[in-house]
Amino acid sequence: MIESKVKMVSKMKKKKITLKDMETSDEYLFEAYEENDELKKVDLLKKALGYNPDNIDALLALNHMEDDPFSRLSILNSIIPHAYKLLEKEGFISEEYIGKFWGFHETRPYMRARHDQILSLIDVGYYFQAVAECMELLMLCENDNQGIRYILMEIYAIVGDENGAKWLSDKFDEVTFQFLFPYAVLMFRQEKLKESKALFEKLFEKYPYAKDIIIKNKKPDAKTLESMVLGVPMFQPGEVYYTLMEMQHLLTDDFLKWFKSEFGSKSKKN
Repeated sequence: MIESKVKMVSKMKKKKITLKDMETSDEYLFEAYEENDELKKVDLLKKALGYNPDNIDALLALNHMEDDPFSRLSILNSIIPHAYKLLEKEGFISEEYIGKFWGFHETRPYMRARHDQILSLIDVGYYFQAVAECMELLMLCENDNQGIRYILMEIYAIVGDENGAKWLSDKFDEVTFQFLFPYAVLMFRQEKLKESKALFEKLFEKYPYAKDIIIKNKKPDAKTLESMVLGVPMFQPGEVYYTLMEMQHLLTDDFLKWFKSEFGSKSKKN
């Protein structure tokens, strides 16, 4: 259903888009973001695209409503080249901008489309394609304002790429739970227990409560849940809860058994 609507909009007769058209299109888009009713949301997005068929964020919002990840990928294969052509036409595809893409408002819809592509590739299990996409986005935006490094580190943990994880860790040299947790689990999976334990101990210096959250499988309280709705609360318990929920697949029985033996209160090593 969503795919047909995207294709229908993309075939709309082109007209000269004025600044007023773009502003009106964005108004409908922002209204759609706040709408919970699916039919009303679709109607608002169609209105947004009626004023500006080049509103990439509106096309992406329609695509987010598609449940099937393969369908989302198919639609993105049309949206992304179109977004690229718009940037090319505006002169953003040049050495002047490469590496600083997120610093310009005009490039962000394209970057969001590429981000959506990564998530859809992960959803269908195309991990190595997702890695390639992550690497391109890190090249386009070296500061990584989108947090691609977190997605990439998790993929490295899934596919067992120790070298990739080390390269990424060295590149950003970041001690956050969502960045180092999958790296530490990867080291455990690679049977490098000493290295894994060292990474966890490094994390616990900043997140002393994380140990207890993992071992006791603690759930976030209402206040923490409220903070998580607004985004990932960095260096707070909410970041730990968010990471563990997003990476539940890494919390295998053998890992948890080892973790509890190393970091549990009864451990002789603590």
